Amino acid sequence: MCNGESMGLLAGINARRSCRAFRNVPLSPELLTSVFEYATFAPSAKNTQPWEAYVVTGEKLDALRAQMLDDLKNGRTAQVGKGSADTEARKKRARELSAEMTPFIQRQGWEAGSFVERSVRFFDAPAAVIVCMDEPEGKYHALDVGMFVQTLCLSATGHGLGSCILGYPLIVEPAIRDFLQIPESRRIMVCVALGFPDSEQPMAQFESSRAELEENIHFVR
Repeated sequence: MCNGESMGLLAGINARRSCRAFRNVPLSPELLTSVFEYATFAPSAKNTQPWEAYVVTGEKLDALRAQMLDDLKNGRTAQVGKGSADTEARKKRARELSAEMTPFIQRQGWEAGSFVERSVRFFDAPAAVIVCMDEPEGKYHALDVGMFVQTLCLSATGHGLGSCILGYPLIVEPAIRDFLQIPESRRIMVCVALGFPDSEQPMAQFESSRAELEENIHFVR
């Protein structure tokens, strides 16, 4: 039996979605501070809390976007991930996601092929989070960072914000590193866009499907 508080938590988990359309409304320092205070309750191995987060807003974010887009448009890019080494099941899910999202992209009025650029722009969210970790990485500390990012997104949901975890901005990682003066010993893991969802926009309404539970959850009784 779930009590009222746990039901509220479960509703928050269910409500979290990747938002790709944000209102042009700045986030107050007080709001962002509260979001991150809750995010830091994420678990970590031996309570090491290995994450480092750079939260960029306002004119600084405009300048960062400009530098990133300049690198993107002038071909100063790097490969992100190794999709060719992925499993067939995960490739299939990626194709399904693309097919599910395409009608929403069309309704949004976005040009074909603009998705990567919009990702690099953090979908014009009013806040961007660059999540890092000092080397050496270690698989457990990488997991810690993942749990921090998930908790951050749940905290954002609880504060009425939308979020989107982004890997595409790492295509122009040198621009991010240079702008924020991130030391080479600190690995940039992922980015997160934060802001109030523009709920009237199709790309804030999109919800990806989920695999059937029995596909990848195995109960051993």
